[in-house]
Amino acid sequence: MRSTFHNLETAKRGLFAAQTAIQTTGHNIANANTKGYTRQAVDFVASKPMEALAWTRSTSPGQLGTGVDYSNIRRLRDSYLDGQFRNQNQNFGDWEVRQSTFEKLEAIINEPSDYGIRTVIDHFWNAWQDLAGQPDNLTARSVVIERAAAMTDALNDVAQKLEDLKSDLVESLKVKLGSGSIDVNGKLQIENIGDVNTLLTQIAKLNEQIYQVEAQGDHANDLRDQRDLLTDQLSKLIDITVKDEKDNSGYTITLSNGTQLVKANHANQVYMDSSNPSALKGFLYDPETKTITDLTPNTQTLKDVFSSGEVHGYLQSIEEVEKIQSQLDDLVNGLVSGNIDLTLVSGTQLPPNMANLLGLDATNYDSSTQTVTKDVAVKVPGINGLHQMGYDLNSNPGIEFFTKKDNTKPMSASNIQVNTAILNDVTKIATSNRLENGVVLKGNNQIALWIADMRYTKIEGIGSSDEYFRSMVGNLGVRSQEAVRQYKSQKVLVEQVDHRRQAVSGVSLDEEMADLIKYQHAYNASARMITAIDEMLDKVINGMGIVGR
Repeated sequence: MRSTFHNLETAKRGLFAAQTAIQTTGHNIANANTKGYTRQAVDFVASKPMEALAWTRSTSPGQLGTGVDYSNIRRLRDSYLDGQFRNQNQNFGDWEVRQSTFEKLEAIINEPSDYGIRTVIDHFWNAWQDLAGQPDNLTARSVVIERAAAMTDALNDVAQKLEDLKSDLVESLKVKLGSGSIDVNGKLQIENIGDVNTLLTQIAKLNEQIYQVEAQGDHANDLRDQRDLLTDQLSKLIDITVKDEKDNSGYTITLSNGTQLVKANHANQVYMDSSNPSALKGFLYDPETKTITDLTPNTQTLKDVFSSGEVHGYLQSIEEVEKIQSQLDDLVNGLVSGNIDLTLVSGTQLPPNMANLLGLDATNYDSSTQTVTKDVAVKVPGINGLHQMGYDLNSNPGIEFFTKKDNTKPMSASNIQVNTAILNDVTKIATSNRLENGVVLKGNNQIALWIADMRYTKIEGIGSSDEYFRSMVGNLGVRSQEAVRQYKSQKVLVEQVDHRRQAVSGVSLDEEMADLIKYQHAYNASARMITAIDEMLDKVINGMGIVGR
């Protein structure tokens, strides 16, 4: 026969189980708006019955239950959805950065616009066309200089904005990835620890804490939530693969190329080499052993290390800016000195220096009269070449129309200017290619016509300047639209996967309130059972054994 007091233990267990469930429900409700929190649930199991099969067991039939225990307080989380979210999140981070960069590039190029590069170049060509109609008019010459200066200023301005954007992207990359350099002693000098390295270090510390807690048989639910949240944040920055082995110390994070970043409580760090940022080199650093490993040997760059995430987005964005810079520089060099095909008819006059530059010799050029003796096809080096083929109003050979702002650097969009000699003296513009008795024929406009026609002339390497710039802007627009499309698509995918995750892991206040009522009733019922047992015991103790009472 079982003791009456046995029922008290059964009711007590029910009371404690309901209380634990209520506390867990309250924890869920309190963290309903906590970012990264995972809903928790109590797993109930029937406690071990009083008697097992044995020769010495009671003769009473059946096993008498002893109530309820809870075996676990677990997180309701789907690791598969976590993996899906992180895969999409790293692509989202990549395209988010690239879309933003293209938006800035389009704002810098500012086409089509009344104030863009194409407009100022068109004004430049139109000014030459007007000058061809009145080659000796000083006002028309002043307009050419003004339009030329406006064009070079616009090119300089766009080039500077592109360089500023590139610098901003490099600095943002340093902030995300971390940057440092190796000194002469082979030691790392950290410039910026970086968001990636901060997250890696925090995750490794959490691994240690989780291991210590769960080694005691507990479940570190809230610590695991913190780790998952940090891992989610990391997945937006770089492309990672996460493995969570049964052994809690086996939580590992690697790059897609296999480079290990986190193993248990150990975290490596990734740095961009700040000694030469434009080279986009990097290395892996082990803070425990102080070991430095080259991530980008030989000709590799960080673009070969990272394949998605914001870091990859910044790397691709830097490449896009450099591409526009290169195209703009090619346009400038094409205009200034790009070879164009030109046929010089017999009798064309040329300054001696240009005859040599164009490769003319005694078979087709008479140096005594400075004239071409027969029709000849030549390649003229751009506007500068055409301008040097003529004579200014003072009968002097033409000089370079455009020069470098800094002679130690190559000609580029940032380094082009109108020749200061021409800026200061409109008579130095060469429009005529005819001399009579050593005096320039001021009404001749051949040079002005040739320069004006360069708008549509095929330039070696780029084609016509107008078509080249249209193509550059058009391709930029296409790439920008693709970036916007990818960004929007990835944003939707991330939101969809996260919505599915929240359906499993998120806290629903309606559900929690329903659970709270359920567990409250269970608690009340267990308490009522204790009251009933108390009344039974009172009857046995105080109401039995006294006859006649």
